Amino acid sequence: MYRKAGIPEDARSNLQGLIRYHMSETLRAYMEANGYTDADFEYYGLDRQSAKDKARDRQRDKAERLAASVLALDRVAPERLPAASATVVGQTAGSLRALSENAAALSSLSVLQGDERDALLRDLEAVETAAAVIRASL
Repeated sequence: MYRKAGIPEDARSNLQGLIRYHMSETLRAYMEANGYTDADFEYYGLDRQSAKDKARDRQRDKAERLAASVLALDRVAPERLPAASATVVGQTAGSLRALSENAAALSSLSVLQGDERDALLRDLEAVETAAAVIRASL
């Protein structure tokens, strides 16, 4: 069918995924509107929660984990760390704060371009470097 429609082979799996996504969203909305039960959703192999809602929940969870990481770093007692590590912890907390304030952009990093992408990548790299320095000092 895809070949007859002239769709290149390398685009087929992406197109199939898009079709499955939109069909499941349409079917889910129909079932919700027509009073289908949880058992019906289970029978048809569908989650009651939409893909958009799941993505929103994942994004919220990531933002909460980032915020928790910042709080954890803020509680680190610098005097218990070597001087270089204490400096790195402070810088890491700043990078994690920047990432947590921009969690929505972080989840779409693969499609971002320009300055916003560069800034997020710098913050991610700073966090990765800091984790390596802290691990090495333990």
